[in-house]
Amino acid sequence: MIRPTASMLLIFVLGPRPASGQAIAKSPPSAAASALPLDMTLLVPRSDSFAVLVKGIQLGWTRTVVEDTPTGKRLTEESSIAGLVEQRTIVDISDAGAMLRVRQQGTNQSQPTTVELDYQGPRVSGQATAGSPEGTRTVPVDTTLGSNPVDDNAIQGLLPGLPWTPNATWSFLTFSGGQNEARVTTLRGLGTESVEIRGGAIEAFRVEWSGGWQPAVFWITAQPPFRLVKIGITDTPVEVVLSTKP
Repeated sequence: MIRPTASMLLIFVLGPRPASGQAIAKSPPSAAASALPLDMTLLVPRSDSFAVLVKGIQLGWTRTVVEDTPTGKRLTEESSIAGLVEQRTIVDISDAGAMLRVRQQGTNQSQPTTVELDYQGPRVSGQATAGSPEGTRTVPVDTTLGSNPVDDNAIQGLLPGLPWTPNATWSFLTFSGGQNEARVTTLRGLGTESVEIRGGAIEAFRVEWSGGWQPAVFWITAQPPFRLVKIGITDTPVEVVLSTKP
């Protein structure tokens, strides 16, 4: 976030935030979180291109790719904004929907940003590098999370694999390597509405993502096969819009 690659978008709009030194669960995982009801067979190989808009003006692009691998799925995202932010993220996920590894590399205003994480069940280890006013900072990651963690870089790519209805709601444990922090976040359906994308209007589920590092709204096609068509970063002028109508 999205962070939704939103992680990358927010760096541009709000400025970089240094990672903290210790992973912290903001909510009791056992009390609120459950596994996302993913159907990995719905994540079929595909490529989508989006325009990154700030106050309606295109300042960049992002491209997402879903691929099959011998162990599950690979989600790849490449983004470029205004010549200031460049980022490429790869997330490998098992056939059962478990996180396996995350590799992210890029630059933000010429400062390098990287995330290298390996998941083994509830445990995650690796490191994250981000820019800060004091310069580039690398933070080690080595912690045990609750059950069924989802990396924040995977959320956007996993949306088409969920059983969407107008009021669907799921709370799940989310880990951000860039922040070195775990939180229980929630996807909540807010009904359907007509949304304008490039190529015309389309009926879509409006889905709120809350509890994370920056709230966002997703619009997902109301008819299967489900497809993400738009992202809005809450309280910012940033929108990410599918470049062609499904």
